[in-house]
Amino acid sequence: MKADDTTAIKLALATFAILVLELAMIRWLATQVRIAAYFANLVLVAAFLGMGLGVGLARTRPGLARWTIPVLAVVSILLAAATPLGLTHLTFPDPAISLWGAETAGTWFQFVRSALVVLACFWGMASVFVFLGTQVGLLFEPLPPLKAYSADLAGSFAGVLAMAAVAALWAPPSRVDRARRAADPVDPARPVERRRGGGGHRGRGLFGFRRALLAV
Repeated sequence: MKADDTTAIKLALATFAILVLELAMIRWLATQVRIAAYFANLVLVAAFLGMGLGVGLARTRPGLARWTIPVLAVVSILLAAATPLGLTHLTFPDPAISLWGAETAGTWFQFVRSALVVLACFWGMASVFVFLGTQVGLLFEPLPPLKAYSADLAGSFAGVLAMAAVAALWAPPSRVDRARRAADPVDPARPVERRRGGGGHRGRGLFGFRRALLAV
């Protein structure tokens, strides 16, 4: 196998991982830190910004790529611990609405705290994709442009198909997430199982895959 072919395969795998991670983070962040769900494009914009910065830094800071896994691990641990840290049920109160005799200082504090949490989520997501983008930039540089873009698109499309397949198969959440949802009966993130008449069919098959692909 030629060196260019090996590099192209690595580039396709890197863009595959980026698309899968981006789509997974879009869903996971909104579940763990629910005020982030009000900003529908938060992770998307953070991913674009991080990728652009990472690709731009690839020539001058190639060593940044090695920090991808450690930074992703830190972000994942913080998201997994969002409920114990008190970040899951934060809200954005409206300071313009006040009750007679009520204190407003707490409302402003809660608003600022929620805004800072959303800002931290944005830059946390962006930082992960900065390091991933550095890896893409390193792999993109030595390849001919057409081959590099082809590998990039192939990996990205495969990532979208992989997430669509996971959604179509209704892949179950982790045990910890199942336990948390069982303890919170009004959890808005709880998936609603659509049952058709006559049994427990859960939307699998070609129709479910098409619906999941459109949702992705």
